[in-house]
Amino acid sequence: ADNDIFVDSLLVTFDLNLSGVDFYYTLDGTKPDSTSNLYNKPFSIRESVEVQVIAKNDGWITSVPAIRSFAKVGHQPIAVNLNKKPNEKYKASGAESLINMQKGTTDFSGGEWLGYEKSHFEATLDLGDLKEVSSVAVSALEAVSSYIFFPKKIEVFASKDNNNYKPLGVKNIPTTSENRPAEMDNFIVKFAPENTRYLKIKVKSNLVNPEWHPAPGAGCWVFVDEIMIE
Repeated sequence: ADNDIFVDSLLVTFDLNLSGVDFYYTLDGTKPDSTSNLYNKPFSIRESVEVQVIAKNDGWITSVPAIRSFAKVGHQPIAVNLNKKPNEKYKASGAESLINMQKGTTDFSGGEWLGYEKSHFEATLDLGDLKEVSSVAVSALEAVSSYIFFPKKIEVFASKDNNNYKPLGVKNIPTTSENRPAEMDNFIVKFAPENTRYLKIKVKSNLVNPEWHPAPGAGCWVFVDEIMIE
């Protein structure tokens, strides 16, 4: 796809430079198999989804799933506030960087990322008035060799008055168990539709490097560049 965030719809295509290959895919985050959706042509998505696809060919070992998450921006907040400032070196344009629809790259020094070292943080988003919401996606970076890990957990809360908040959903994210190239991902938290004006998103960090890391126990980072609301 051209991008991994969108406003209305997005066209998704599967491609592999081998003939006679069948693609089987899912849109609900489950691992696909030969009973899943058979790909015939590019298709449109109109909501936040995690796409998983496998390539299958007679006489070949079936591929491991290719995975990509796509996040829909259904509501644009009028304001966003942070409970604490990001690190001075990685502050992008401040809180507004979380809702400007400008994705960063795997270069964490590129100027689009908010970075927090050995710290959790939370963002409160104001939708302006009551809106029905059903998911929140958080775009994050992982660069293990630079002590940057995906969040450990994302929690979403809702409020009509910015005082009394109720939990909407939570996503636990396993910590990687090996070194690997830098990558980005959208972590989607889905929940029952809720009419709300304010959303509080708590991003929980791993705080320290895991035991297998070359620098076990050293303070690690969490980097976020976009929060998308559907």
